[in-house]
Amino acid sequence: MSRFRCILGVFLVTLLFSFIGSHSSASAESVESLEARTSFNNVEITEMESENEQVSPFAEIGPTYPGTSIKVQAGDIIHSPKSVSTFFVGHIGIVGTDLNVYHVHPYGPGRIQGLFSYINNFDPGDKFTVLRVRNGNPVAAANWAKNNIGKVQSYSFNPVPSNITASYCSKFVWQAYFYGAGKELIWGGTSVDPLTYIRPSEILNSNQVITTAVFYK
Repeated sequence: MSRFRCILGVFLVTLLFSFIGSHSSASAESVESLEARTSFNNVEITEMESENEQVSPFAEIGPTYPGTSIKVQAGDIIHSPKSVSTFFVGHIGIVGTDLNVYHVHPYGPGRIQGLFSYINNFDPGDKFTVLRVRNGNPVAAANWAKNNIGKVQSYSFNPVPSNITASYCSKFVWQAYFYGAGKELIWGGTSVDPLTYIRPSEILNSNQVITTAVFYK
């Protein structure tokens, strides 16, 4: 009888540890899954697939720009200088409310990319400058970009600031703030010449913006 109790006891202890082990494994898998969802790559994929989400639920705790502690925010402007990858004219895009980068590009013309995907358009060593607008409404500008990127029909150096269908990178970013947030990025005025070109460097060097971060590919 005592031998039977001993065998029964060993069986029950083994069963108990087996249950604890499987429960711990499930918990570990849950943590791993949560970590995967909060990683930058998954924010990119999730937000690209969700049209109804305005801001990622993890936007307040990340992501950050590469090599910095600066959080990616809606309305951020990302400038890249003249290089081979920008056809020696420079390039510029705006971060949307979903934390993807909205920009007008010859291979688009309108493009929506996660930050890492956007960076991969450029060559190693290329410099990126993150700009934030003084006294602006970045969320309104980001929303305008999201709602209007699909209206761009051709990549063209069209000189009419109000024309959305024929556009280029810096004109689209300028339009996002001017028409979306009522903020003129270059001259700080309330109106503009009906025929004018807007260069990426003019936004970069404007006194209407603040350099917030610099990073390299």
